Amino acid sequence: MSMITQCPSCATTFRVTPQDLQSHSGQVRCGRCTHVFDAYAHLATLPDEGENGNKTDELEAPKTLAEAIEPSDVLVNSLPSSEPDSELAMQNIAAADFVTDFFSAPAKRIRWPWAIGILFTLLITLAQALFWFRVDIAAHYSALKAPLVRLCNIVGCTVDLPSTAEALDIEASDLQPENPAKPKLLIFTTNVRNRSSLNQAFPAIELTLTSAQNNVVARRVFMPKDYISPEQSITAGIAPKSDFSVRLNLDIRDLDAAGYRVYFFYP
Repeated sequence: MSMITQCPSCATTFRVTPQDLQSHSGQVRCGRCTHVFDAYAHLATLPDEGENGNKTDELEAPKTLAEAIEPSDVLVNSLPSSEPDSELAMQNIAAADFVTDFFSAPAKRIRWPWAIGILFTLLITLAQALFWFRVDIAAHYSALKAPLVRLCNIVGCTVDLPSTAEALDIEASDLQPENPAKPKLLIFTTNVRNRSSLNQAFPAIELTLTSAQNNVVARRVFMPKDYISPEQSITAGIAPKSDFSVRLNLDIRDLDAAGYRVYFFYP
């Protein structure tokens, strides 16, 4: 009995031996249409000429696949003849070739316009990130502050200190006459603590004077230049985990003030 298989693509029939299939897990390539298929799935047996004195063209399916052949891990390429009962010429191909042919997609070429466009987009995104987060970057990475300042000098921006109002606590404040004989000349003092681990910019101070009924009598906003002494540096800011004191001289004149409210903020 001879074993044969048939290409499911072009219906060409081949004669195969167990040794042919055993070395390539039953994978064959049709020599006529180059289609790769599983010979096991289309395996049949054909009586040899002279067996029982008869010659037949009918195909007989093998009893079991295990009886026909033991599978292995390599693939085979077959070159068939055109007649169903012709001898099959088997041409082996390396497993690596098969993997290359069927499982490896060809490498795509990167088109230069796309590559340049992607690079340009990344540069624009990086520039925007540096612009919007320059203060935080300079505060956390002091070595980058000088380059950021130089860049800002070119594009017309500034690298300021962090301005986090929530990091500041008013620990004490007071509003008293400078001299009992001059009750309209007041001295406002306050002590503020920077709780953060970063330098903070000096805030604006809003001082509101109120009447005995808690109505607003007057309100004024003092900027850092209004309360920072010449010995202090506005650009240095408030050191981390430290306090700073503010002293303001006020002349309320004809205002009838009995209390005050103070509020720190960043414009």
